[in-house]
Amino acid sequence: MVKTERLNHLFENWQKKYSFNVFMKDGIVCEDRYERVMFILKDVNNAKPDECNDMREYVQTSLDGGKTWFNVARWTSALLDGKSYADLVNSIKETYKNNTHEFQHEQLRRVAIVNLKKEAGGSTVNNNVINECASRQKEELLDEITICNPEIIVVCGLGIFNGVKNVLGKVMPIAKDRPNFEMIKDWEIGTVSLAGKNCTIVQFRHPSTGCSAEKSYNDMLKIREFIK
Repeated sequence: MVKTERLNHLFENWQKKYSFNVFMKDGIVCEDRYERVMFILKDVNNAKPDECNDMREYVQTSLDGGKTWFNVARWTSALLDGKSYADLVNSIKETYKNNTHEFQHEQLRRVAIVNLKKEAGGSTVNNNVINECASRQKEELLDEITICNPEIIVVCGLGIFNGVKNVLGKVMPIAKDRPNFEMIKDWEIGTVSLAGKNCTIVQFRHPSTGCSAEKSYNDMLKIREFIK
C-alpha cells in the first residue's frame, strides 16, 4: 500500500497548507486492484464535514451518485476490457444480476479519481473556478498524479482541460488520425510526461452532462483502440 500511504501523507500536508472547510481526499481507489487508468473531474458536490470525506471510500460503497459514477464505471470497463456495449449489458445482467451499484463499485476499484478542486462545492461550479484552483495548487496536484502514475488520463470536462494542462505541462499530439466521437466534436488527445514516462491524456465530457450511456461507452472503445 505504498502509493496509498504516500497519498495520505500528501493530503495531510495539503490540508495544512491551504484553508479548507471540507477537504475531499481522492486518488487511487484500491491499490491492490489499480490498473493505471485515471479520471480527472471538477469537485465533489455538497459534502459535509461529518460525512465521508474520502472519494476512495465513497465510490466503493455509495448507493447514489446518479449517472456520474455509473458512466465512469462503464468507461472503465470499455478502456480495460474492450467488450461491446451489448456484451457489457449482458455481463451486468449475468454477473451482477443487474445490481449496477455492485458493478460500479467493482469497476471503480480499478482506477484513480482526482478532483482538481479539493474543496467540496455545490451542485454546479464555474470552470474558471476549477482552473484557478488547479493553478493555485498545481504543485500538490502534480505530486498526486505522479504518485498515482497512470498510463491513461481521461479529463472529464471540456472546460477544465486547460487547467489540467497547466498542472501537467505541454500535451504532445499523437501523430495519427483521431477517431470521430459520437459525444463530442472538438477534443484533444496526446501524451504528457510523468516522471520521465509518457502518459496518454484525452479530453472528454463530464459523465453527468448530456452523456448517453451507449454513445459515451462506444467513444471509450474508440479511445482504447486508438492508443493501443
